[in-house]
Amino acid sequence: MPYAIKRPFARYQSTMRRAKILLVDDNRVNRKLLAAVLEADGHRVDEAGSGREAVEGVRLFPYDLVLMDIQMADMDGMAAAAAIRALGGRRGETPIVAISGDVGADVEDRCVLHPDIWTQGRS
Repeated sequence: MPYAIKRPFARYQSTMRRAKILLVDDNRVNRKLLAAVLEADGHRVDEAGSGREAVEGVRLFPYDLVLMDIQMADMDGMAAAAAIRALGGRRGETPIVAISGDVGADVEDRCVLHPDIWTQGRS
């Protein structure tokens, strides 16, 4: 268990609501690592390996949160998030947070330029 990743969240653990999370990343190793951290904190995690799987998952099941990789081959996270928003209703209002292994400024800019599809706020 990557303790260094989990440690900053420890102080919030007692007050955090346990969430049903859809984790979307086309890299299996990244998904497994992040899923292990989230599950260790008591969250229920479903995984999707593509943007298309993510859209279908949100269409079929209610989630409290979607963690979406923005760079995927078949349908990138930007397109998948927009497709989820287009579902409308409660499913279309599911909070979506962009995630990426790429720390370049251009990746953040791509997300900031489309606030209508991502959950607002920065930490």
